[in-house]
Order: sequence, then C-alpha cells, then structure tokens
Amino acid sequence: MLENQIPNVTETEIKCRLFCTSGSLVSKKFVDLESGTTLSENSPISFNSVCEAWKTHPIEVFQQRLSSNIEEAKKAPKSVIEFYKQQDEHIRELEKIATIMNTDTTDVSMTFNPQSTRRQTRINTIIISIVFFANVVLLLGKAVASALSGSLAIISSLLDSCVDLASGGIMWFAARQMRKRKPYKYPQGRRRLEPLAVIVLSVFMASISLQLLAESVQAIVRMSQNNQEPPIVNNLALGIMASVIVMKLFLWIICIKFGGGMAVDALKTDQRNDIITNAASILFSGLAGRLQQYEDLKYLDPIGAILIGSYILYSWYKLGAEQIRNLAGHTADPRFIQKIAFVCLNYHPLIQQLDTIRAFHFGEHFLVEVDIVLPKEMYLKEAHDIGEGLQKKLEKLESVERAFVHLDYEFSHRPDSEHKILRRLFGQLHVVARELLDSLVDGTHVDYSSPDGLEYLAMRIKNCSITMEQMNYTSDLNSLGTLERIVSSLVYTALTYNPTHYAHSNIVTCNTQVVIPTSKYSPPGSGKSVLVSSTFRLLEESCGLMWVVISCLESFVGTQGTCGVTPSRYLLELILLSIKCRYIPESDLCVRCEDTSCFIDKLCQILMAIAKRAYDQVCIGLIFEQAEKLCDDESLVLPLIVGLGATLYTPILFTVLVTRLPWEKFNFGTFCFEPYVISVESYSREQLTRLLTSLQPLGASKSRFNRFVDLLLTVCFPVCRNAGELIHLLNINWRVFDEPVNKGLVAPDDEWGQWKLAQPYLKRSLSTLYLRHYADTNFDSMSPINTKRQNFLELPYLTRFLLIAAFIASHNPRSLDKKLLTKNAGRLSIRKKKQEKEMCKVRTSPLLLH
Repeated sequence: MLENQIPNVTETEIKCRLFCTSGSLVSKKFVDLESGTTLSENSPISFNSVCEAWKTHPIEVFQQRLSSNIEEAKKAPKSVIEFYKQQDEHIRELEKIATIMNTDTTDVSMTFNPQSTRRQTRINTIIISIVFFANVVLLLGKAVASALSGSLAIISSLLDSCVDLASGGIMWFAARQMRKRKPYKYPQGRRRLEPLAVIVLSVFMASISLQLLAESVQAIVRMSQNNQEPPIVNNLALGIMASVIVMKLFLWIICIKFGGGMAVDALKTDQRNDIITNAASILFSGLAGRLQQYEDLKYLDPIGAILIGSYILYSWYKLGAEQIRNLAGHTADPRFIQKIAFVCLNYHPLIQQLDTIRAFHFGEHFLVEVDIVLPKEMYLKEAHDIGEGLQKKLEKLESVERAFVHLDYEFSHRPDSEHKILRRLFGQLHVVARELLDSLVDGTHVDYSSPDGLEYLAMRIKNCSITMEQMNYTSDLNSLGTLERIVSSLVYTALTYNPTHYAHSNIVTCNTQVVIPTSKYSPPGSGKSVLVSSTFRLLEESCGLMWVVISCLESFVGTQGTCGVTPSRYLLELILLSIKCRYIPESDLCVRCEDTSCFIDKLCQILMAIAKRAYDQVCIGLIFEQAEKLCDDESLVLPLIVGLGATLYTPILFTVLVTRLPWEKFNFGTFCFEPYVISVESYSREQLTRLLTSLQPLGASKSRFNRFVDLLLTVCFPVCRNAGELIHLLNINWRVFDEPVNKGLVAPDDEWGQWKLAQPYLKRSLSTLYLRHYADTNFDSMSPINTKRQNFLELPYLTRFLLIAAFIASHNPRSLDKKLLTKNAGRLSIRKKKQEKEMCKVRTSPLLLH
C-alpha cells in the first residue's frame, strides 16, 4: 500500500508498457510489491527516485503497513481483515529476505546446497522408507480382511494399498536416483524425477480407480437382477481395518510434522486418502451386512466402493495436473516475482533499472532470469561481481533452483529479441495482433450500440495501436488505424442520424477515409440480395451513398486463357461500364482496358468525373453479386477487388461481395487485409411462413391460404429452403388447391379433402423441384406472365448449354464420330489423312442459318 509514496499512473501508460512472457513481468516497468501497480520509466515520477527510496528504507516502508500498526484494520469487515492477514504474511516474508540479504555472499556452499536442504533430504528419505515398509505390513492385513469379508468396499481399499506400495517403491527409487550425482549426463541434477514420479502415480491410480468404478457398477446390476445379498463382514475384518486406520493416521502425522518436498507431499496425500477410504469402507460394508432387513440398503457396499474410487480419482487427478503444469514451465506467483524484484532493487546502489524478470517452474522449484541495467562506463570486473553476487543472493531463496542474471547498459530494445524461444512465442505479428484485437471485446458490459460505447471502443483501439507501436509491431498498425477511423465515424453517424439509419450504417459509412471490404455469404434463396439492395437504397436516401450492383455471372464466359482461367478484362470492363451508365451516362470516357493498371487508370477518371458533380465527399460502393465466380478469374482479380478501397482514397470506394460460399473457400494467397465477413442464415420455417402468407392473392380466403402455405412447407421445407423456389411452387399450386372449393367439390372447412386432392400435385412439384414446368394448364399461376408460357420447360443455366452443344454435335458426320469415339491404332496413309482433313473442315448447319 504505497499510494502515499507513489503517485498513480494513467491506464494508457500502463498498457503501453505492459508486455508479458510466460506470465512474468517484463521490461521498462516497476511493480508496487503490494498493490501490483505498474510504473514505466516515463511516469510522472522518476523511476530511479522510487528505487532509491526503497533502497534507503527497504523494510520500514512495509512494516508501517502491518495490520497491528493500523487502527482502522481492527474494525474493518471480514474480507478486509483477510486481506490484511495476507499482506502481513507477505511483509514477514520480505523481512526474512532482508535477513538473508544481510548475510555474507562469499560462502558458495550455502548458496548452492544449504545445510538445511541436505538435512531435509535425509529426513525425506527416512520417511519414504518407513512408509514403504508400513504399507507392506498393512497390505497383508487388508488382504486377510478382504478374504474374510468379500466386500467390494474393503477390496477397493486393498487395491488402494497395492497402489500405495507401488507409490512407495517409485518414490524410493526416485529419491535413490536423485542422490546419485552424474554431472556429465545430468549437469543440473535429477531434481525433476520427483514430479515425474508423482505423474506416473497419478496415471496408475486413475486407471485403478476407473476399474474399481466399473466393477462396482457391475455388482449393482448383478445384485438387482439375481437378488443377491450383500457380503457379511465379521468382527475380525472390522478390527483389521480399524488398526489399518490407526497406522495410516500415525504415518500421516509424521509426514506433516517432519516431511517436506513434492515426494513427501504426495505420500501425505496418499495417507489422507487411505484414512478416508478405509473409514468409508468400514462404514458402508458394516452397514450393508448388518442391516439386511432393509432391501434398499444392500447396495451400500458397491455404492461405497464407487464413492471411494471417485474420491481417489479426483484427488490424484488434481495432484497430477499440478505437477504437469509445473513441468511445463508455469509462471511463478506474482508475490514471488515481487520478492525477486525486492532483492534486485535492494542489492546494490549501482543497479539503475530492472529490465526484465522471468520466473517459472523448473520442477519443484523455480528458475529465475533477471535483466539488470548497469552504467555503461562500468568495468567488466565490477559488473561481473555485481551480477554474480546477485545470482547467489537469489539462489539463497528456498524456492529458487537456479538463477541467471543478465547485464545490460540500456533497456530500449524489445524483450523478445534476445532469446530464440521468445522470438518464437511473440515474434509472429498476426498472433500479437489477434490477441490485442480479442482483448478489445472483453468488455461485455459496455453497450457498443450507443455513441458513448463506440467512443470508448475507439479509445481502446487507439491504446492497442499505441501498444503495438511501442513494441515495434508495425505490420498491423494500418488495419488498426483503419478500424479506429471506422469506429470514430460511427460515433459521428450515431450522433447525426436517427437510430434507424445508424442501424444500417454499421456496414459502411461516408465519413471514413478507408473502408474495410465486406463479404456476405449465405445459401441460395436466403434473401441476401434483397437485404443488400434495401440497405444501400436506404443509405442512398439518407446520406447520398452511391452504389452499383455488378453481376459476376455476366462477365463469366466460356473461353479461357492460357492458364485455364477466364480473362479478367471482361469483369473489369463490366465494373467500369456499370458505374458510368448509372451516374455519368452522357460521358464519352472509354471503358475498354487490357490489364489491371489500365483499369485503375480508367476507374480513377470515372470517379473523378463523378466527384466533380458532387458538392459533398463522394462515397461509392461496388456490390458484386455471385462473387463465387471470381474464383474462376485470374489469380490477381480477387485481391484487386478486395483491396480496391485501400488503393483509391478520393473519392471513397468500398466493395461488398455477395456469395453463396464462405470466405474460406476463396482459396487464394494472402491478402493485404481480410474483408469483414457477414453470415446470413437460411430462412426458418416461421420466417418462410410469414413471407409466403404475405403473398396472399386478392379475393382468396385468409384461413384457407394460410392452410395451403402450411401444407406446402410440410411437403417441401425438408428438402428446399430456397425462398424463390418456394414462391414459384406457391404460384403454380395455389389454383390446384383453391379450384375444388370454388367448384363446390370440397367444403371450405374440409381440410382433409383439400389435402387429398392437392397431394398429387404437391408431390409432382416436389419431383420437378428447381425446374420451371408450364406444359400443364392446371399449373397456371396468379401471375399473368405465366399464362403466355405454354408447352415450355425452363432448364437450369448450365443444362441449356449442354443441350445446345449436344444439338450441334448431332450434325457431325458419322465417320467423324467414329474417328473420335473409337480406338484406331492403324497407321493412316497420306491419302487418308488428306481425306480426313477435308472432312474435319467446319460445316455450317442449315438449321443455324435461319
């Protein structure tokens, strides 16, 4: 609690300097040991002055904050009192560290292998041996009790003891191997054998527990099917189990009183589990055997085994997961990092800055890396002595396995530029950008639909861009700046226009300099084209937005280039022609272009001509319908269209791709920036019902028409959700459904009769789905256009060209068909070749001359 000594720092300054590696504190910052406040070197106070104040009064500053010295702490609420207890414990630990720092640093033996550590290792070895031999004796006792009783609960306790014996053996083997020093094979020792042994035990115990659970469930099933009675436990078996509990309790107290380390902690957990499981086995097996007059209590024995196995499985899972996390290099607790910072700041007056502190698990203890800043004029000998002395001080801490002190004379470099592992973790620009952008949406309590919420979001985006700039991550600054300008313009739009306009203007705005392209995809017939056209029509009426719809299917031609793709000039000329015909039809600008550079030149001329007629800033949108056809164009066309808004700045230009495919299916290379993807889902049945009922013809009964819509969706909705196709089926089948009622064949309220008469026609429509069939006069619709289409079958788009190709191929000579369709391995003479050459000449069919 140093708020009286250290002023507050703004949130922006903290964010701009905060950078984490493996969860540790990194570079250019100072941490309040109590509140965790981060101070940069550019803070309102001097970084060195704070360090010097701590060095002058290292312990007194904290001792004044003990709860015994604060009167208000005695009358505080319970949660505040608990906080002060934790703070007092932390201050006592700092006092111990200060005592260690006042000792001599020249005793290398104390720093590397203290006497207390060697004594604790011997005690742990003795405890492990005692537990191992005790488990052998208790295993024999439980085996006798299991043979006498046959109880599943006692058998589960016997299995637990077997695993205890195996755990004792594994721990004894690990402790024995740790005592054997092999400096050439294991330079850092084999201290991590303990957590590895604990993980092996956890897996072993989990497998035993799962087997026990399966056996208990099978026992319950057998007892319920065969009406078996529970096993009866005699007094001798109960006495053996009671003696086992007493012995386990004695071993547990020994582990708590004298033990220390991961191995003994695992044995302590094991003894506690044994006490609980043995007590539960006595309770459940004894009650099940002595209360046989109650039918429902016979399942107590297997139920007790299930509870025991579940408890063992959960306890060992927690222990194993903790050791796996430590072996993976989990970061140290923040308070431990504060202890390291306290030691470094108070070690030597020539230490100017703390650049980096990293502390992470290295097995049971921690590996610490510290980067300190010394004066650049210092001699190598003096710097070496300071670094080595600080290393020995850090290794005096009980939890520190190894300490590394790095010396530097400046702290302006990137922290991740010094080590390969940090470059791999934080050197990928897109990873850092993704993490920063994900952090923007963590404030779920903020309403981003209001101007205040959008302004807050723009401020957070600006903070992220500043953070990336401070860390020299400049690759994504362009997109972050673009996003910030878009959000800022949305704030202006929300304040200027009404909420209806604002709800539609979140796709594009007219006040931003660069607009992110948009990709909108959905299945066919889901209303995406109607949504886009209505939205931009509303934007055109409200804020003067210009927009043009371009069909990519019109630019798709059958001929292909040398690379097997459609030439791009057809699409580029179509874009220019669509803009020119809508907004400057009287202009004499040429729209022919041969390549992309010519297209950009022509587009700039057209847009500048449009801008001369507009008093305000011009914003033009290009809407590409059926954009999946762009995949068949040249490889540079799609990136050109996506980045068209970033290429041209005045007037503002943006693109919207309307497609049936998701953006991931556009399998091209990298883009300068990805479009904003909007997914439109298919119509639900309720939405289709409202859509179709709105098309009720004049003079039709509302109830009967709603019934017909429900029957139509019942038949066709499972196989077709295309709104256009369903509207077509509605038009051609409504007369069939309504005609029997008008002729008096069926009563208007006879639903079954109407369904019976309309069912054949609905099934026929289902079999000819996606075909436009008008040959039958009964299929006349309400539209007057369909009355002119008699004896006419409308085929799908590609099927028409297949039929045309087949018709043309049917007029080929028979000999040519034989030549193309049969295999002829014989050698042709010169005369035959000449004849075939004459036959292969193009012959115009007389049918095509009409």
